Amino acid sequence: MTDEDDGFVIILWATTVKDYFFMAKYVYHKTIEINNKLEKEIEKVENSLKSLICIEPNSRTLATHLYRYEKFVASLGATFDLN
Repeated sequence: MTDEDDGFVIILWATTVKDYFFMAKYVYHKTIEINNKLEKEIEKVENSLKSLICIEPNSRTLATHLYRYEKFVASLGATFDLN
Protein backbone atom coordinates (compact mmCIF):
# COMPACT_ATOMS: atom_id res chain seq x y z
CA MET A 1 0.00 0.00 0.00
CA THR A 2 1.40 3.40 -0.92
CA ASP A 3 1.19 6.57 1.11
CA GLU A 4 -1.46 7.83 -1.30
CA ASP A 5 -3.66 4.87 -0.40
CA ASP A 6 -3.20 5.33 3.34
CA GLY A 7 -5.94 7.24 5.07
CA PHE A 8 -8.60 7.23 7.66
CA VAL A 9 -12.30 7.91 7.77
CA ILE A 10 -13.34 10.24 10.56
CA ILE A 11 -16.93 10.48 11.75
CA LEU A 12 -17.36 13.62 13.79
CA TRP A 13 -20.13 14.64 16.17
CA ALA A 14 -20.10 18.15 17.64
CA THR A 15 -22.41 20.42 19.57
CA THR A 16 -22.38 23.41 21.90
CA VAL A 17 -24.13 23.66 25.24
CA LYS A 18 -24.04 27.13 26.72
CA ASP A 19 -20.33 28.07 26.71
CA TYR A 20 -19.08 24.50 26.23
CA PHE A 21 -18.13 22.75 23.01
CA PHE A 22 -18.37 18.98 22.83
CA MET A 23 -16.76 16.95 20.09
CA ALA A 24 -16.47 13.20 19.57
CA LYS A 25 -14.64 11.39 16.79
CA TYR A 26 -14.75 7.84 15.53
CA VAL A 27 -11.73 7.03 13.36
CA TYR A 28 -11.17 3.93 11.26
CA HIS A 29 -8.89 2.96 8.42
CA LYS A 30 -10.54 3.57 5.07
CA THR A 31 -9.65 0.10 3.81
CA ILE A 32 -12.01 -1.42 6.37
CA GLU A 33 -15.34 -2.25 4.81
CA ILE A 34 -18.44 -1.00 6.53
CA ASN A 35 -19.85 -4.16 8.07
CA ASN A 36 -22.16 -5.16 10.89
CA LYS A 37 -19.41 -4.86 13.53
CA LEU A 38 -18.49 -1.33 12.44
CA GLU A 39 -22.14 -0.28 12.34
CA LYS A 40 -22.60 -1.62 15.89
CA GLU A 41 -19.55 0.32 17.08
CA ILE A 42 -20.89 3.55 15.57
CA GLU A 43 -24.29 2.83 17.13
CA LYS A 44 -22.58 2.45 20.54
CA VAL A 45 -20.96 5.86 20.10
CA GLU A 46 -24.27 7.48 19.16
CA ASN A 47 -26.06 5.86 22.12
CA SER A 48 -23.31 7.02 24.47
CA LEU A 49 -23.53 10.56 23.15
CA LYS A 50 -27.28 10.59 23.77
CA SER A 51 -26.57 10.21 27.48
CA LEU A 52 -24.02 13.04 27.60
CA ILE A 53 -24.97 15.79 30.00
CA CYS A 54 -23.34 19.10 30.81
CA ILE A 55 -23.09 19.81 34.53
CA GLU A 56 -22.44 23.38 35.53
CA PRO A 57 -19.25 23.83 37.58
CA ASN A 58 -21.18 24.94 40.67
CA SER A 59 -23.29 21.74 40.56
CA ARG A 60 -20.49 19.23 40.01
CA THR A 61 -19.87 18.45 43.68
CA LEU A 62 -23.56 17.67 44.23
CA ALA A 63 -23.68 15.60 41.04
CA THR A 64 -20.66 13.58 42.19
CA HIS A 65 -22.26 12.87 45.56
CA LEU A 66 -25.56 11.85 43.96
CA TYR A 67 -23.74 9.59 41.51
CA ARG A 68 -21.85 7.86 44.32
CA TYR A 69 -25.05 7.46 46.35
CA GLU A 70 -26.83 5.95 43.34
CA LYS A 71 -24.00 3.45 42.84
CA PHE A 72 -24.03 2.58 46.54
CA VAL A 73 -27.79 1.90 46.53
CA ALA A 74 -27.44 -0.20 43.34
CA SER A 75 -24.64 -2.28 44.90
CA LEU A 76 -26.65 -2.69 48.09
CA GLY A 77 -29.58 -3.98 46.04
CA ALA A 78 -27.25 -6.36 44.19
CA THR A 79 -26.22 -7.98 47.48
CA PHE A 80 -29.79 -9.20 47.92
CA ASP A 81 -29.54 -10.96 44.55
CA LEU A 82 -26.51 -12.88 45.81
CA ASN A 83 -28.52 -14.57 48.56
